[in-house]
Amino acid sequence: MARISGFQSWWEVFVDVNEISTDVNSNTSTASWVLGIRRTDGGDWPMHGTPTVKIYISGSLVYSASKYYSINHITGTDYGLESGTITGIAHNSDGTITDNSVSFSWTGSGFSPNNVSGNGTYETSKIDRFATITEYPTNFTDEDNPYFKFSNPANASMSCWLEINPTGEHLATRTLSGTSGTYTWNLTETERNQLRAKIPNSNTAICRIGLYSTIGGTTSPDYKDVQYRIVNANPDTSNLLLEIYDSNPITTALTGNSDIMVKGYSTLHVKKHGNAVAQKSATMKKYKLENVEQTYSANTQDFEISNYSKENFTFYSIDSRGNSKSFVSTFPWIANYFDITKGNISLTRNQGGVGQEVTLNFNGTLWNGNFGVFQNSTGVDNTDNLTTIYRYKKTTDTQWTTGTTTINPTLNGNSYSYSGLIAGDTQTHGFDIDDSYDFEVVISDSLSTVTFNAILGTGKPAIAVYGNKVALGDKYDTSLGGIQLWGDIYVNGNEIGGSYSTNEINTGKKWINGETIYRKVILTTSPSSTNTWANVGSVSNLSTLISINGTLYGTSDGRILPINDPEPSYEIVTTVINGNVQMKTSSTLFTSKPCHIILEYTKTTN
Repeated sequence: MARISGFQSWWEVFVDVNEISTDVNSNTSTASWVLGIRRTDGGDWPMHGTPTVKIYISGSLVYSASKYYSINHITGTDYGLESGTITGIAHNSDGTITDNSVSFSWTGSGFSPNNVSGNGTYETSKIDRFATITEYPTNFTDEDNPYFKFSNPANASMSCWLEINPTGEHLATRTLSGTSGTYTWNLTETERNQLRAKIPNSNTAICRIGLYSTIGGTTSPDYKDVQYRIVNANPDTSNLLLEIYDSNPITTALTGNSDIMVKGYSTLHVKKHGNAVAQKSATMKKYKLENVEQTYSANTQDFEISNYSKENFTFYSIDSRGNSKSFVSTFPWIANYFDITKGNISLTRNQGGVGQEVTLNFNGTLWNGNFGVFQNSTGVDNTDNLTTIYRYKKTTDTQWTTGTTTINPTLNGNSYSYSGLIAGDTQTHGFDIDDSYDFEVVISDSLSTVTFNAILGTGKPAIAVYGNKVALGDKYDTSLGGIQLWGDIYVNGNEIGGSYSTNEINTGKKWINGETIYRKVILTTSPSSTNTWANVGSVSNLSTLISINGTLYGTSDGRILPINDPEPSYEIVTTVINGNVQMKTSSTLFTSKPCHIILEYTKTTN
């Protein structure tokens, strides 16, 4: 509702206008109006007089009169004087109102407002006269006939269209009529191809369903965007021919037939002849053998996968939309070969583990099948197709030696094994008992090889029992008798026995007071000048010096230390004072000469 007011002193004269209805067919509306008066000062006053009033709404005079009023009480509350209705208010062709103006004039007489006027506008509706889409599918495929429902209250002339990924180009345009209804396209194949051609690289798009309506030369659009899908568009492979064979010369030599695939070793070769044909305005993009791709070519194309291990393969023809047609082929015959494997290996010396003769034992599995031309285990015409060699070297050496014994494993189904004496490096073709050996046994079948690794220990027993006697670290020597200990001996990490070292060692012997005797070698040089004591080494925690001796080099012969020559001029003195090993010479013959000094002693602390 709109109120148009005019004021004089404490009087307000007003006209209220309200649109109450519209009519689509006539493109008009109806409004009501009320002429009223009120006081603005909150007082209570009478009104007596004959005003002349004119009211205009939407350019039309809707009231004109001179009328006497005698009203005893006019307050701040609206007081209605006149009212009415105006029909047939014209709207424009698009439904908007042509003129929504309101004006009035009041010319008074007597005890009433004198000259009052007002003007303004009132609120109006747009009459929905153009056609609209009221229902539509949320999606459709390239093989469907889309539809929509419409409302056309003004019975305007209409046309409709389809538009892919709205680009402005309208396709499949149609004209239709009626005030309401359902329109369904009956698309021709040409029109379907026009829609498809808009998306050569995708299966989906937005399709706009559009509707135009025209009234009085003015056209208004309404449209809905829906999902459009291309279906059943995989490439046609009816003219595609695939030639399949093994192109690995090694496996074809075994099978004698390139149609036979050796699992894990054959090279799958697929030669493409002819071509797949893309559908529904797509283009061919590529071909793929398993995971090997090539860009589309109209020419013959070759695909290869080395060491192919499956029993079938899949070949794909792929178009620009990503649609593909697959071809799965199973090989007519496949050799289910598997690589040779190794099991256990052992090397055993005779004579209870201390002899020179050595027995080799090993086992494993292999594919004991027939490739076609070759039996994997025996070869053609039963010629041995297994090769086995052994190599060995002393663990302290770097050079390997190939063994001379011919080794022919025994076959039992898919298992192989061997047990037998093998020749070594001694004059008797055994293996030296004083040495340990690194061993390799290499066994190969038609396609694969495995290597066994082993160690042959020495022939020296850790413990050798001879009657009621025993030897540790070697065989028992009957010529010696007694308990025999061979090799270095360590007690609590300290070497004992007859060994010599520049580090202090426990000799394993005791002094007369029960203290442990230690030994140490000092490598040094004699003093550079005569008659001067020089420190040449030290011993920590020295208790008792038991012996001191050594050799001086660099003269005409080695001299045993110390040299206590009757001639003082030839004397060399070696001693230990407070743990310091000291030397002095009285002759220039013995200065600055290399020497070693051997000390045996006990310690204040062990």
